[in-house]
Amino acid sequence: MNFDRAIEKAMKDPEVRVKLYIAFNLGLVAVNLFIVVGLAVLFLRIAGII
Repeated sequence: MNFDRAIEKAMKDPEVRVKLYIAFNLGLVAVNLFIVVGLAVLFLRIAGII
């Protein structure tokens, strides 16, 4: 219950919200890059370049 209250309080603070938003977006970008690199390596392996 305290955790939920802390989240509510944090969400009312614009600075915290912006930081969470940036962290979330950076995480998404990192995951997307990881997937793209993984697919590229896989493709190159199949093509027989690596």
